Amino acid sequence: MQDQQTEERTSEATGWKPTDRQWAIAATVMAIVFLTLLIASLGVQFWAHASTRAPAKVGDGAFDVFKIVLDKGVLALIVAFASFVLSRYIERDRNALSRQLEEYRIGLNRQLEEYRSELSAGAEKRREERQDLRNLVREERDARLDAQREERLAADRVRGKLEKAAEDELRRALVPWTQLDLECRFYGPQRGKIIVDLRLIAENRGATIRKLEDVRYRIYTMTGEQALQLYDCKDGISRLALNGPRINETSKWDFSVEPGIRQVFPLTTFMDEDVRFVLVKVDVYDKSGEHPGSDWQGEERFFPVVLTT
Repeated sequence: MQDQQTEERTSEATGWKPTDRQWAIAATVMAIVFLTLLIASLGVQFWAHASTRAPAKVGDGAFDVFKIVLDKGVLALIVAFASFVLSRYIERDRNALSRQLEEYRIGLNRQLEEYRSELSAGAEKRREERQDLRNLVREERDARLDAQREERLAADRVRGKLEKAAEDELRRALVPWTQLDLECRFYGPQRGKIIVDLRLIAENRGATIRKLEDVRYRIYTMTGEQALQLYDCKDGISRLALNGPRINETSKWDFSVEPGIRQVFPLTTFMDEDVRFVLVKVDVYDKSGEHPGSDWQGEERFFPVVLTT
């Protein structure tokens, strides 16, 4: 197979086919045969003229034979040469046709490769488009999942705040307030004055320490000469007006009341001896902050002035 390919490459390089060489060899052999017949014919003629016995008959017969052979040989040579030329042209046409077929095959293969390349490029483009579509779907899904996750987190935060508020409300409702109470005693008179012994009693009924500060005392008085009057409060109730001298005191100390302890915060002061009734109001700021609403607690009590001896 390799020798045949080498021979074909050699023939393509020189323009000479193996069939042409065979015909050349055949033509050479025919030429040698023709020359041999020619030499033989000349020899027979020479022998005919040189012979002394009936040269005419012998020469004439040999020459006729030679002419027949020579005519047949020349005809064969002519036929062979014509066949050689015809085969040569046919071989050239066949070679040209083969070259055209080869060029057509090469062009067809080139077009096939280009078509395959276009198909491959189209397939690659479609694959990239499918990948882009998958990425877009994945991004949309991730964005939707993130939004749902954020919504769940926000809902959890709101639910946590509501639960904490409900828990704080319940805890504050279950933790009792510090119970406040007031006691007031009056002593005197002493040089036109009455001694006031006021006691604020704070009882811690809860389980936590109560921190109190800013205890504010307000004592409203009514003398015997004052006429009874009412005034309208902000809560819509008409209350007794005590327009006598007023006593205001504030304690800046911080106090701590242990659970279960009943602690007394006293205030001793004085007022005029003509006072017949007092209204005591006490406000306490609870720093614990464990109750709903305001952190201020208050207590109010009305006392008649009854002197203790």
